[in-house]
Amino acid sequence: MRLKNNSSKRMASFLILFLVCHIALFQPVGMSAAGSEFTQSSTPISLSSSTERTVDYIHNQDGFSYSGLIPAQPLGTEIEMTGYQDWPSGFTKDGYAFAGGVFDGQSIWMLPFNVDQVVKVDSVTGQMTGYNDWPANLDLGGSYGGFFVGSFKGGAFDGENIWMVPYNASQVVKVNKATGEMSGYENWPVGFTKGENAFSGGIYAGSSLWLIPASADRVIELNTETGEMTGYDAWPAGFMKNQYSFTGGVYDGRNIWLIPYNADRIVKLDTETGEMTDYDAWPAGFTKNPYAFAGGVYDGQNVWLVPLNALQVLKVNTLTGEMTSYDLPRDAWQGAGGSIFQGGVYDGQSIWLLPYSDGIGVVRIDKTTGEMATYKNWPSGFSKGLAAFNSGVFDGQNIWMIPYSADRIIKLFSLTYTIEEIQDQQMTPLTVGYEPGTPEIKTMTITRNGTGELTSLAVALSGADADAFEISQPAATALNHAAASTTFTIQAKDGLAPGTYTGLVTVSADHMEDVTFTITQVVAGVYDSVISPVMASFDKNVTSATYADITTEVTWKGNTLLAIENEGVALVPDIDYTLADNLVTIKKEYLAGLPLGATSLTFTFSAGEPQTLVITVSDSTPVIDDVPDNDGPNDGSNGGPSGGSNGGATGGTNDGRGSSMPPNTHLISKAGATISFQGGQIVIPEGAWNTSFYLTINRLRSTEVLALADTLSLTGKERFVSEVIELKKDQAGKFHKEVTLHLELTEDEDFVNREGMNVSLYGLDEANQEWVELNNVKVDEEKHSISGTVDHFTKFAAIASQEEEKEAPVPVPAVHLSDISGHWAEESIHRLVAMGAISGYPDGTFQPNQPVTRSEFVTILVRAFQLNLEDGLTASPPFEDVQAHWAIEAISAAYAHDIIQGYSNTSFGPEDRMTREQMAVMIGKLLGLEATTFNSIFVDQGAISDWANPRVMAVVQRGIMNGYSNQAFRPEAYATRAEVAAVILRALEIK
Repeated sequence: MRLKNNSSKRMASFLILFLVCHIALFQPVGMSAAGSEFTQSSTPISLSSSTERTVDYIHNQDGFSYSGLIPAQPLGTEIEMTGYQDWPSGFTKDGYAFAGGVFDGQSIWMLPFNVDQVVKVDSVTGQMTGYNDWPANLDLGGSYGGFFVGSFKGGAFDGENIWMVPYNASQVVKVNKATGEMSGYENWPVGFTKGENAFSGGIYAGSSLWLIPASADRVIELNTETGEMTGYDAWPAGFMKNQYSFTGGVYDGRNIWLIPYNADRIVKLDTETGEMTDYDAWPAGFTKNPYAFAGGVYDGQNVWLVPLNALQVLKVNTLTGEMTSYDLPRDAWQGAGGSIFQGGVYDGQSIWLLPYSDGIGVVRIDKTTGEMATYKNWPSGFSKGLAAFNSGVFDGQNIWMIPYSADRIIKLFSLTYTIEEIQDQQMTPLTVGYEPGTPEIKTMTITRNGTGELTSLAVALSGADADAFEISQPAATALNHAAASTTFTIQAKDGLAPGTYTGLVTVSADHMEDVTFTITQVVAGVYDSVISPVMASFDKNVTSATYADITTEVTWKGNTLLAIENEGVALVPDIDYTLADNLVTIKKEYLAGLPLGATSLTFTFSAGEPQTLVITVSDSTPVIDDVPDNDGPNDGSNGGPSGGSNGGATGGTNDGRGSSMPPNTHLISKAGATISFQGGQIVIPEGAWNTSFYLTINRLRSTEVLALADTLSLTGKERFVSEVIELKKDQAGKFHKEVTLHLELTEDEDFVNREGMNVSLYGLDEANQEWVELNNVKVDEEKHSISGTVDHFTKFAAIASQEEEKEAPVPVPAVHLSDISGHWAEESIHRLVAMGAISGYPDGTFQPNQPVTRSEFVTILVRAFQLNLEDGLTASPPFEDVQAHWAIEAISAAYAHDIIQGYSNTSFGPEDRMTREQMAVMIGKLLGLEATTFNSIFVDQGAISDWANPRVMAVVQRGIMNGYSNQAFRPEAYATRAEVAAVILRALEIK
C-alpha cells in the first residue's frame, strides 16, 4: 500500500502500536452487518453470475454476530446519537466489556468479553437486564500478560435462543431469550483441541451454528438441535491457516465469507458442501498487510472490508470475486490514536463504519456511489476514547454501537420530519339560509411522529373554494419531544349559497414535506319532490275496472321517501304500499278498507314540502234484498235445480209457489245438496236436516270485513285469506250431520306455504265474539282451497297467522360518548354501540365524522348481522392482502356469505377507505336488493359506477341510504362512522 508524507508515518505508527498491543489490549474483531436481499425470507438462495436482487430483507449480522432476516429501513443522511448507561443492578461497566451483540426482534443482547454478565437492552426503552446463571463446568477464560483475554466473541440468534461463541471460554453457551436460562456445549469433534483465542464470530444457517476460527485450525459446525459438532479444515491450496487468521464472517444466504485479519486472503465456505474457495486478487495499488481489516459488511451482492489499519475500504463482488478500492476521506481517520474502525452495519442502503479509535467518527458509505460522510455529533456528556466500540447491531431502524471500553451503548437514529396523517374532513351539512355562526368549527390536531424538531409550523388554504373558509394558525409553531402536538381550527363562512365547497389545507414546516388534506362543506338548497298523478279513483266492487292498485310516479329531486300517512297513521311498507324505483303503488287490499268519499294520503320526504294524493272511493257492488219469509218448504217440483247447485236444491228463481227468490237464496230438500258460489262451495249431506229449508249465502263487503277484523281484534300477524261468507238457514237448530264448507284462498301459494304460516278455516262464535276452528280442516293445494266441517251456520273465513318466536327484550346498556350529543346519527350510534357491533375510542369519543376502512366496515357488518361461517361455506377468501390481517375472520365470513368481492382475485384492499357506493353494494348484496330501472334522481347520477348502480338505487329506494341535500349521492365520498351506524341500523330493521 502506498502512503504519502504524514499519512504514511501515521499509518506506520498505527501498525507498530497494533502489533505490540493487540493480544494484551484488544483483539480487533470482525464485525459486519450483512444484507442479503430476498423476496422470501425463509429460503436461502444460491449465488450465480446472473443473480439480481431487490432490497427487501437483510441478513442482520455484524460479521461475528448473526441475528437472522429482518426488513431494512435505511437511516438516511441526517442522524442523531443518544446513549444508554443505566446498567443492571450489581453490574459494573469497566475494561473491555463486550464483544458483539445480537438482536432478537425486541432487545439487544450484549455478549461478555471481560465481564461476567450477558446484558439485554430493550430497543424501545433502553432498559437493561443482566444474566449470569452460567452452566456448570464453564470456564470463562484466563489472562495473558496481566490482561484478561476475553470470554466470548460474537454469537447468533436462532429465533428462540442466543448462542455465544467462545473466544477463551471453554464452552459454546446458549441463552433462552424468554427465561435467560443457559446451557453449555463442548462436544468438540474428534481430533480437535480448543485452545486460546479460538473463535471470532458465529453464523446461524439452517439448523446449525458455524464458529469462525481466529486461532482455531478449522471451522466448526454445531447442530443446534442435537449438539453434535463437525469440523471443516479442507483449506484452499496455497493457504496457510495461522493464528488470528479471521475476524468473523458474513453470511449471504448460502456461503460464509471469512474476513481476513492475519490471513492473506478471503475464504468462502459453502455451508451445504463444506467446500472452500479463496480470493486474493487485491486491487491495483493495494497491498494486504497483516491486521488490515476488522470485519466486513454485505450489501446483498458485495462484501465491503472494513479498514482497521488501512486507509482504503475494499468492495468484493461475491458473484465474480472482483475487488474495488475506495480511499477514506481525511476527516474519517485524521486524529486517530490507534486503529480506525471495528466493524460496520448495513441498513439496506448505506454501509456504516463504526469507530474504534478516539478522535474519529462514524462513517457512512453510499453503497452505489461509494461517497462517504463522517458523523461526530456524540451525545452530550459522552467522551469517546481509545477502543471505544468493537461492533454494532442493527434493529431494522437504528444502529446500536456495542461498548468495548466506552462507558455506554450508543444508538444512532435518523432524523425524520413528519407528522401523523390527517384525514380529509367533511363538515356538518348546512341548509341555505343558515344562522350566522352556526357552521361547524373543526378543531384539527397536528401531531409530530418523527424524530426531528419541527419549526416554522404553518397552515394555508388553497383551491377555488378557499375563500369559503376561515382558518387559524397552529397554536404552537414548533413541535419537539416535549411538545408533540398542537391544534388549529377551520370553519365555513356565513352566508354561503347552495353548493359543495372544498378547500385544500396544506401543513408545512422546515425540513418537512408538505402534508395536505381537503375540507368540504355542503350547503343544501330546498327542493320539493313531485308526485303524479295527485288524484285517483277506487271502486270497491270487485268486478269494476277501478278495483285495482293505484300507482303514482315520484320525481325525487334528491330527496327520499320517509312515510305515507292517512290522517297521521302511517301506511305499512310492502303491506299497504310498495316502492319500486320511483313508483309508489297503493295496494287494493288497503284501498278496500277506506271509507267512501275522498281520502288524502300525505307523502313526506327527507326535504321539501309534503305532497298529497287524493283518492275518491266508491262502491258499485249490487245490493241484494233479504230473503222473504215463506209459509213452508217446497220440494222443488215447480222449479228444478238452478245453476251452481245439485241435489235437492232450488235457487235463484222461485220457491215453487210462483214467488221469486234472490239469487243468493237456495231451497234445500232433506236429500241434501251441493251449492257452489263465488269464492267457495257448501256440501249438505242427505239427512242433515229432517225437512226442506232455505239457505242464504252472503259475501261480506270490504267495509264489513274490516269492521269485523277490528271488532274481533285480529293482530297484525293474523289476516283473512278468503272471502268472509255468511251462511243462514230459515230454521233454527244444529244439523244432524255436519256439512262441509269449501272456501277459495285469496293469497298465492308462496304466501300460504311460507315458513311459520298457519292457515285454517274458522267460524264466528258471535256470542263470545271469537273465531272457532272448524273440524276436519284440510288444505287442497291443487285447487288452492281449504275445507272443514261444521254443524251450524254462521260467518266463515280462512284465517292465516304467522308464528314468530318472541324474543326477550335485550337491555341496552348506557353508553356515554362525548362527541355525539346532538349529532344527526346520535340514536343510531348509541344503538349500534349497545349491540357490540361498533365501539368508541379509549378517550370516550366516537369520532362520527372519521372515515372507515373496508376491513372496519366488514367487521361492523358481520357483528351487527351475526354472520358466521356455516357448513358448506368457503371459509378462506383468496385475497393475499388479508391472510395475516386482524380482520381475517370477519372478511372470511362476509366472503362466505357472498357480500364482498375484491379489486381482483388476489386483492381486497382492507386498509383502503370505504366509499359510499361500495357500502351500498355490500348492503344490497347482504339484503338481496337490486334495482332493474335507474331513473335519474341525483345530480351526480353519472358518477355512480355501472357495477354499483343496481345496488345503490335499490338501497336508496328502500330508504336505507339517502342523497345529500344538494341532490348529490357522492358515490366516491368516504363513508363516515356516523353514516355507517345509520345505514347498518336501517338495514337491520329491514332484515
